[in-house]
Amino acid sequence: MNAAASNVRDALMDGKLEARGQRRGHMEYETIPRTHWRSSVPHMIKDNVTLWKMILIPTGGAEFGPTGTVTGYDPAATHRTEQLAAYDNLIINSRQFEKLWPRKDKDTDAARRRLLKTARKAGAAPAEIEKLSRY
Repeated sequence: MNAAASNVRDALMDGKLEARGQRRGHMEYETIPRTHWRSSVPHMIKDNVTLWKMILIPTGGAEFGPTGTVTGYDPAATHRTEQLAAYDNLIINSRQFEKLWPRKDKDTDAARRRLLKTARKAGAAPAEIEKLSRY
């Protein structure tokens, strides 16, 4: 999940993917400038309700507290991350996302099938093989 989040962040910074955010108490969404993502890293954590939840970590290093708080080491990056965290909701353009990472890709799907065949021969758990074969 964090590798995927890193790919999304790169696309956001490169301008290949646009994010919009809704500030607390507002109805409209506003475009988030791509430069804002240089100071913050999306990080995925396990969540009991949604399976995964995205948090933002300031660049320049950070420390995770026992209650899930994140304390950044670089005050400037931490301030910019707080500005991104001021959005209640973030959305991206699904067409842009699917263009970058299509649901089906001939080469990727063929490579996945080869890896699953190798895993079967190596004795991987059949239930896991079956689960991964569905995608």
